[in-house]
Parts: sequence; structure tokens; C-alpha cells
Amino acid sequence: MKFYIFVVLVSFLLSVHVVSANVVFNGDFETNDYSQWETANSGLNCPNPSTQAHIVTNPVRRGTYSTEMIVHDGDELWGGERCDLERPHAYDENKGDDYWYQWSTFFPSDWTNLTGAPDDDWLLIADWHATGDPDFENVCQPLQIEMNASNQLIAKMLTGDVTGYDCYDGSGSANDYSQVIVDGVELGKWNDFVIHIKWTPENTGVIEIWHKTDDETSFAKVFEKTNIPTMQYVNNTNNVDSPNFMLAHYRSLEQSHTSTLYHDEFKQMTSVHDLDDKNGIWWQPKASQHLTWQWDLSDSNLDTSFDVDVYDIDLFDTPQSKIDQLHSDGKKVICYFSAGSYENWRDDAEDFPESVKGYDLDGWAGEKWLDIREGLGDVDGNGTSDSVELRNIMKARLDMAVTKNCDGVEPDNVDGYANNTGFPLTANDQLTYNNWLATEAHNRNLSIGLKNDIDQINDLIGNFDWALNEQCYQYNECDGYQTFITADKPVFGVEYNLEPSEFCSQANTSGYSWLKKHLNLDSWRYGCEDYMSVRADVDQSSTINATDALLTLRKYAGLDMSGTNWVDTVTTGDVNCDSVINSVDAQLILKYSLGLDVSGDGWCVN
Repeated sequence: MKFYIFVVLVSFLLSVHVVSANVVFNGDFETNDYSQWETANSGLNCPNPSTQAHIVTNPVRRGTYSTEMIVHDGDELWGGERCDLERPHAYDENKGDDYWYQWSTFFPSDWTNLTGAPDDDWLLIADWHATGDPDFENVCQPLQIEMNASNQLIAKMLTGDVTGYDCYDGSGSANDYSQVIVDGVELGKWNDFVIHIKWTPENTGVIEIWHKTDDETSFAKVFEKTNIPTMQYVNNTNNVDSPNFMLAHYRSLEQSHTSTLYHDEFKQMTSVHDLDDKNGIWWQPKASQHLTWQWDLSDSNLDTSFDVDVYDIDLFDTPQSKIDQLHSDGKKVICYFSAGSYENWRDDAEDFPESVKGYDLDGWAGEKWLDIREGLGDVDGNGTSDSVELRNIMKARLDMAVTKNCDGVEPDNVDGYANNTGFPLTANDQLTYNNWLATEAHNRNLSIGLKNDIDQINDLIGNFDWALNEQCYQYNECDGYQTFITADKPVFGVEYNLEPSEFCSQANTSGYSWLKKHLNLDSWRYGCEDYMSVRADVDQSSTINATDALLTLRKYAGLDMSGTNWVDTVTTGDVNCDSVINSVDAQLILKYSLGLDVSGDGWCVN
């Protein structure tokens, strides 16, 4: 069905202009009519379409045309005065969809404020509307953008279980929330909106809204709700409504003046990278989210089954199908590449000028440090300076990350100035290069992390969205990352040689997301989020006793645990934190329950 919709849409729009494969619906009015919108009545929900809706050439946000939408006193339809434009129902949202939306709205300089009592001073400019299904016919919109008498724009959501909910009296148990997103609309300017929604009735949904005016260069995030239901359901999450979208000019009946607004450039797409204007919009995770993660750079046989928030995978080797699967599972994807070293096995290895290849990286066969300085000469004589050639290679890698739909990138080996590279790299050379990488990533709507380079954290934190470190607990260097935590930016990290008992407590207390990994970064992981969770008290009886020891021994013996109170997690029973549950753990639990000293036996439970 989705393929059929896509073919029909593309065959129609090819006569207008080229459309990205990720653009699901295009309602930009460049057809000079309303044919892109719902075919019934041209998609117009207006009592008097001929006097209320017009395709115009001024003002326009982009292209040649926009829509003018006028509401007069008495233009009443369905409980308000309105003229709305309805998106075709073929594009209604379904459970599991993850979409990006963009559009622009223009309020003329002579805009008249709403008047009336607080309950009457509302005007909708866009909304996802509950359908006419009997279970939802009296239910308010799951999400709407509304203007009030103070010219504030407000995002209102009503999601979750709407059993018994009545929009007209507010009864029911749904998730009802509203927030001012623009505190005073600037008239005479286009207001640009980007909305990202992961549609689900479960507590795993996301709503993010960005806004800017046409004279601003960068979007600002004005609304964010995560780990919430974004769809409406009745009684159970299988009885879900599929909302339909409207660009609106819909106001309270009490208004008596004529008002005019304009909409332009509505698009619905599956990738942030297809936004027409996206400066300032990329994944910017927060340390306060306490994200869990997996780092697997081993090979193309990526195990996508770990219940974590973020995957860090190899940009070159990971098949697109794996990235798509991770996104389908609601995970963010960071793509790894080396920005400071040459690797002779990469597909683009032949593109590197010989002059930028330095000393070997100690312990990493086939890998050499790179000369990342600006202003290098054209040693290979091909008409382009070698520093430009190197940067073009890195741009191509960032472009690959966009093509593969990565949410962020992890450029490695960005601390060459502190190593024996074979080049006279300075701290300033490194700052220049690292900041350039961050700018190029953000220009492509990619999040970017600072890998190691501990001594330059304070100089780089403003341009990097998160940090990743290797072995700072082993080398007693972790305190510097509190700068990221203070800025509410996550710090991811790994240890290879230390045991979890030597770093997990400190990492968790510091707000870091830490792992123990094998040095080859295969699929095996031990996450500090599991540290000391249901380790000794395996039946969660609040007492560590012989029963816990016997249950652990039973688990080790491979016996059926279904009839027991065993709490099944990856760390249950592993009281010496060696990632193996065996008879040693059972003996330690018994020893502890008898009050004997276990401090010298590897016991890792507080």
C-alpha cells in the first residue's frame, strides 16, 4: 500500500519538480491550485470557498505560490468560523510512523487580535484531527498549534487513553498538555515550523517542535515531549485512531472581524535531511535523559537486539537495512568514522594524498595519522591543495552519513596534536579542524560527538553535542567531562581493562553512560545502567539469603526458572561482575547471607 501511494504521488509531482524519495506528501501549492490536497471539495473545509481560499503569488515563502485563507464573521462550519485545508487521508498517520513536517504561516502586519473571554480567544493554524470514528468523534485533536488573544502560539496535545473523554467538557483520563511555544508572534513575517513526531500509543513517542521567523538563520526548539503516547486510543493500544492533518484558519464563533493569514511549503517526510530549511535542527541529546547505548564496530553482522537508546556503529560497514531496523525500533544511530587517521581498508582509501599520511597508529595495523592542518600545498600536483583534498574526503563521509540516515557521527582520532603523528600539529590546528568538523556535521543536520581530546573540552563544548571517551577511569581523567554534564550534554564512555566494580558506581554518580567492552568493540557489552541491579537479591524479596544462592545455582545448572521468583535480567546473580553467572556466584551469595567476609572474593554489590 505504501509503495502504491508513493508511485502515484511521484508520477503526479514529476511534472512540477523533483521530489525526494523521503518526501511522503508535498503540499507546497506550486501546482497553482489545491489539487495536491484532499480531492473531495479540493480539500477545502470552508463555507464559502470562492471568497475564503485563493492561490496567491504574494506573500510567498518559497517558490511562486502560497495559499491565502480568509475568515469572515459568519463563516461557520462545525462549531467555529473556519477555512481549513485538508491533507489527503491516504497519508493519515498510523502506529509506528515516524515523520517530519514543515510549513510556514504568515500573519499580515494589520492582523487583528482575537477578542472575547479566555475560552473564546482561540484560533488554530494547524492540527492533527481525530477522525470521525465513533470512538473518537467527540475527542479533541491529538496535537494542534493555536493562537490566543495575546498573539501567543500554543502547542496543545491530547494523547493516550481517551476512554470516556468528551472534548466539550474535558472529562476523561487522557494525557492533556499545553505549552506556549512563541510568546508573541511577529507580524508581517513568515513563521517557519518544523515538527517531528513518532506516532505511537505506547509511552515511547516523541513530539519535537522548532520555530523561527523568515529573517532568522537558525531554528530554535520550542517544544519537546518524549517517552509519551502521541496517538489516541480507547481502552487498549490496539484500538488506535489515525489522525488527519489540516492547515487551518479556524477560530472561535465569538469573533466578529475579518481575518486573513497565509500558509506555504507544507511537506511531510521520513527524514530530517529532506527539510527545505533545517539550520539548527539535529539530534541534541540531553545528559538528563540518562541514555543507554551500545558501541559495536566489529563487522556487518550487527546485533540490533539490545534494549538501549543509542547505537554507535561503523559508517562504512553497517548495511542500510541494519540502520533502518534500529530506527524502526526507536533507537538513535551514531555513525563512526576516523577523521584523524588514514585506514587502508576503507572504500575511499585511494583518495588520500600521500603527503597527508603520517606515522602509524601504535597497535592499529594499516592506520596512519593524518596531517589535518589548513593551507597545505598541492604536493600531488592535481590542482587542489592537499588540505582541501582531505577536507573533501571528510565532507564525503559526512554526506554518506546523511545518505545512510545516521542521526549523528563519531569522528575518531581528533586529538592528533597530542600524539606522535609525524607532523608539527599544534593545539590550535586541532581546534580549527575539530570545529570545522562540527560545523560541517551541523550543516548536514548531523549531531556530532567529541571523541577523547580531553584537554580541549572547554574550548570545544559549544560546538559538540555530546562526548565519548575511552578509558578515562583507567587513567583518572574523567572529572573534566563534568563540563558536558553541566551543559546537559551526554557523556558516553568505555573501559576495556577495569572491572565494572572499579568504575560503574563513579560513572553512574557522575551522570555518565558507561560500558565495559572488548577492545575489538564486538557485540558484547556490560552497561553500568545494570550495575548492582538485581544481582544478589535475585528474587527481589528484600533479603539476601540461601534461597538466592540456590536460585543462582539452579540458573547456572540450566534448569527451568519459570516456576521460580527469579528476576530475569542480564546481571541477575552476577555478584562478582565478571559477566558470567555460575557456581562461584552462588557460593558468594551463600557466604554473604551467612555474614561472612566477601570483600576479597570480587563481590561487587553494595
